[in-house]
Amino acid sequence: MPSIHDLLSALSQQRPVFHSEADFQFALAWAWQQADPDAAIRLEYRLPGEGTRDYADLWIRESAESRYFELKYWTRPFDAEVNGERFVLTNQGAHDLSRYDFVKDLGRVGRTIQSGYASSGGVIAITNDPAYWNESNRSTPTIDAAFRLDEGRVLTGELAWAATAGGTIRKRERSIYLIGLHECHWQPYSRGGEFRYLYVPVGDGAHRT
Repeated sequence: MPSIHDLLSALSQQRPVFHSEADFQFALAWAWQQADPDAAIRLEYRLPGEGTRDYADLWIRESAESRYFELKYWTRPFDAEVNGERFVLTNQGAHDLSRYDFVKDLGRVGRTIQSGYASSGGVIAITNDPAYWNESNRSTPTIDAAFRLDEGRVLTGELAWAATAGGTIRKRERSIYLIGLHECHWQPYSRGGEFRYLYVPVGDGAHRT
């Protein structure tokens, strides 16, 4: 069972930048398969459970255990040639919605594990946008203060938008409940454009690093 940190460290040498989230998803799955040829790896796997319509970005079956991961790739403008390949990344913005989606995925992974369908998993994000790992410099709390992923942040319990949140959160209005404590610790991914990654583990073997 390979370590996520070891996988990402090795992957960064071959793929320091990705074109899209789907590109990252495929590259990580391929790296995992190379590290563990006996693992059964599936992309966009429909989650088990009655009535569910959700799909896992990465579902891995190893021996008698299943592992479930959600992946994120957030970018700001980047236009450069890396290892002979040109990458043109746009400014995705909408940091508040992206943070909410990360936390929502964290809750989904936790519920899947609690239901007994997976033994462990987590959420992994890669970005070259420091707005995700830096603290806000605003004098007043942001509407997404509960969902911020700043370095050292601990996510736990019920998390909800500020009362001042408006129409921009349409279809994301619901609060999210997280089981246990989940610490945010950003790690360097690659130097080109200063990409970092955040891995928040859930389930058996989860640790606060």
